[in-house]
Amino acid sequence: MFIFIAIILFTINGCRLNKIKDKTMILSLNSDPMTLNPVIAQDGQSLEVISFIFNSLLKFDEDLNIVPDLAYKWEVLEKGKVCIFHLRKNVLWHDGNEFTAKDVKFTFDKLMDSSTNTFNRGYFQINGRNIDFEIIDKYTIKAVLPEPFAPFSSYIAMIGIIPEHIYRNRDINICEFNSSPVGKGPFKFKKWLSSDHIILTANKNYFKSKPKLDRVVFRIIPSSEVKTIALKTREIDQGKLKTEDVAFVEKINYLKIYKTSSFMYYYLGFDLTNPLFADKNVRKAINYSIDRKKLVRAVLNDTAVVATGPIPLASWAYTDKVIKYDYDPDKAVKLLNASGWKKGRSGYLEKDGRIFEFQLDYPLGRSEFQKSAVIINGYLSEIGIKSVLRGVEFNVLLRKCYPGKFEAVLLDWIENYDPDCFVEWDSSQTGNKGMNFMSYINPVTDEILMKARKTLDIQKRKYLYHKFQKIIADDSPYVFLWYPSNIYAFNKRIMGISRPNPVGIFLNPERLYIK
Repeated sequence: MFIFIAIILFTINGCRLNKIKDKTMILSLNSDPMTLNPVIAQDGQSLEVISFIFNSLLKFDEDLNIVPDLAYKWEVLEKGKVCIFHLRKNVLWHDGNEFTAKDVKFTFDKLMDSSTNTFNRGYFQINGRNIDFEIIDKYTIKAVLPEPFAPFSSYIAMIGIIPEHIYRNRDINICEFNSSPVGKGPFKFKKWLSSDHIILTANKNYFKSKPKLDRVVFRIIPSSEVKTIALKTREIDQGKLKTEDVAFVEKINYLKIYKTSSFMYYYLGFDLTNPLFADKNVRKAINYSIDRKKLVRAVLNDTAVVATGPIPLASWAYTDKVIKYDYDPDKAVKLLNASGWKKGRSGYLEKDGRIFEFQLDYPLGRSEFQKSAVIINGYLSEIGIKSVLRGVEFNVLLRKCYPGKFEAVLLDWIENYDPDCFVEWDSSQTGNKGMNFMSYINPVTDEILMKARKTLDIQKRKYLYHKFQKIIADDSPYVFLWYPSNIYAFNKRIMGISRPNPVGIFLNPERLYIK
């Protein structure tokens, strides 16, 4: 009944949007963005919309090379400790003001300001020291690094530059422009109707070239089923597919399937400050108790690869030479028994009068999480662990991911294109300081990650990241579930899409057009 009603509402809204003239591309998002401010954005929905509105100093191309964007060239000096960016001239913000070096300095100063609620700060800190940005002249800015920093250019390519004249003297955390932004990208913000859609219009003064589309509309569609129907009925032009829908969509002659590798992994994570999960052998037992090969087969029809650690399969730093947790419930029970957990009268494992029970949260509206949660619940029950499943709206769930506010969670993670895992694994990034919300603390991995950040030789970095992955696999702070492929469906009328690559499908939005 819910899906039926959702389809009716979607169709009504879709008809309204389709009255817009033909040079409009309609995309889909799983949920509302959390913000449209690139300094504080962290979720995929926010970053996708932001990429149409804002530019960075540098960007990635389809081959994962770093290429110019707002900076037309850059120089690396003093053995990597100084980087000078030469900015394009005559670049205008959407309100007509000129983009200058002041905007760049303001952006990174705000990012480094401890009062700014951002998890991106750790990308620009080395050994706790900030990277400083100094204005040389109106169109030239210098970054001064305390030490050589291997992932610096990759992180520069991640952060969209915000307008100093808009955010000056405003609280960047709650400013109204976080939901109605002024950018300088190929499309301008027009409207955001929460839980429904976001409309962008072409920036005719875009410094690269005038966009070929008049508008881009993002529809908020949490349900995979509704999204697939919307593709079939041509209410949207693009949507990410569930694997079980691929065969159905392939039969529709006006849709095209687009598959790429990704820098993503899915995982079951624990609040490591919770006494239930403090024992490494308990976490290992949970790893052994889940048949991930069957999980991937059941949930994804064997279209993903069982994950082994936090560096994705597509990365140059990936290794599978780590401890593997093949399905072995007997070994799981032995580990739990050795840690003092014995089956009690309740039928579940007990220790010191406490049943081994925890709440497992997962995002609502995404079938891969719901199915996985149910299957994992069954596996845990078989070894005597009680997990209570709870679906939570995605943005709400992200705000709960702090020590003591959750117990266990099913989520996905998009890793950076550089394998630097500092902000989500270093001990300094726990709590609200970074993205290490599981509270993983290990001085050995801290040292490895810091050394890898300061090592410019790629082969030496690879060795360090292989060592890091082995330690993480042995510590088992997560149950790493799978590395997915990205599977999208497009209406064939949409042209100018980027060549298949793991970075993104809309690397040059101004080139998109309707056939």
